[in-house]
Amino acid sequence: MSLLKRLTIMKFGGSCLRSPESFSQIINVINKYVSEDPEQQLIFVVSALSGITDLLLNSARAASRQEDPEGYLLEIIRKHEETIEKVIPEKFQIAVKDFLEDNISSIRAMIDDIKEFEISPFKIDQIISKGEMLSTFLLTKYLEGNKFKVKYVPATDFLVTDSVYNDALPLLDITCQKINAKVKPLIEDGVIPVVTGFLARNIEGHVTTLGRGGTDFTATILAHCLKNDENLVKVILWKDVDGVLTTHPDIAPNARLIEHLSYSEAKEFAYFGAKLINPKCITPIQKQGIVVELRNFEDLTKTRYTVVEEKPDTTLSVKGITFFKEVAMISAISAATVSQPGVLAKLFDLMGKNNINVSFVSQSSSEINTTFVVDKKNGENAMRLLKEDTFFSKWFQISVEDVGLIAIIGEGFNQPGILGRVFSALTNIQILAISQASGGINISILVPKKDLTAAILAIHEEFIG
Repeated sequence: MSLLKRLTIMKFGGSCLRSPESFSQIINVINKYVSEDPEQQLIFVVSALSGITDLLLNSARAASRQEDPEGYLLEIIRKHEETIEKVIPEKFQIAVKDFLEDNISSIRAMIDDIKEFEISPFKIDQIISKGEMLSTFLLTKYLEGNKFKVKYVPATDFLVTDSVYNDALPLLDITCQKINAKVKPLIEDGVIPVVTGFLARNIEGHVTTLGRGGTDFTATILAHCLKNDENLVKVILWKDVDGVLTTHPDIAPNARLIEHLSYSEAKEFAYFGAKLINPKCITPIQKQGIVVELRNFEDLTKTRYTVVEEKPDTTLSVKGITFFKEVAMISAISAATVSQPGVLAKLFDLMGKNNINVSFVSQSSSEINTTFVVDKKNGENAMRLLKEDTFFSKWFQISVEDVGLIAIIGEGFNQPGILGRVFSALTNIQILAISQASGGINISILVPKKDLTAAILAIHEEFIG
């Protein structure tokens, strides 16, 4: 069989591997897509079982504190053994249990190393990568036991990254070469590659991980490397919801499903709190116009879901509203008229050197008043750094306040009159600061924390109803 024209890369998260019924649903997925299109070819990318990554991370941290991590390890073993007993055909159980035992032994060895020496990002990656290895091997044997032609493929066979442990980025040229050498032949032979998400390797051969959303990232990297001018490649991210909503339904019960997002809109939603997709996952596929679908794993019959694609839908000026609840607003107000340029450069340099991420900036043109936002946990530290800095302590008054950050997102946002409608909707709410990019796709607003819910509801009612 040659590489055919239709290839779908499917990501299965931990919620897709939590029960015998969930594993059966994966078989339903295969049958549905192959029956609808016999020439459809599939690649599966798999996350760890639900909760396992946290247990692995907690075991490493416990070891670093010279505490006993055995409770975490026993829970990891219990969860996997329980899943094996329930879903793996009997003749494959010994192989899966042996694989589990080997990996637990490897984890214990690394934990002993942490106890004796110290924890490090390198060692964390060695440990937390085991979650995806275990779940992917388990799913492979489940599908093999149900007569599917599959192969377990650790991403360390092909995905090469830089050496930024815990949040690595792919070296795409060499990764694509390896994917075409190691994954493409499996597809050509009619095999479903079952790939470990989240993990990779650097050029020295050490395991790395891709950070939050790493399994989604693995899927889009595969899509990027396997796409050419003659085939149709898409990515499906199976979720436990229908897709991206216009805002959080706990705040607005009438929140609606967004059926179409441009790549740029998806990145904005992802950055500002919508955890269904990570913004870096869009980068490998954007130039090639590869479609990403966010679908509900529980109901394969649903025809409404979120599609992320190149073409924006500008019929709606605002697609949705996302927000951060736990943020701190830092204000640096000049104690005198300071015309010295470079205030932002000094500020970013100071925050960057201390690993504090700045997510919002608003500044007067004179640079007399600079407002920025950091995570709430970093608020006091950011203020302390500014007050201890020679330049800022001399020329600026520094204050910190817990606030709410609202991001209003939509490709049609730069149409005339839209901004006026936002201000009109927020007539009775104090706006502390505002920031808008030149492209007009996102406007971010700071409001008092007590008014966050009211502000979101007011904007949602104005634009979405």
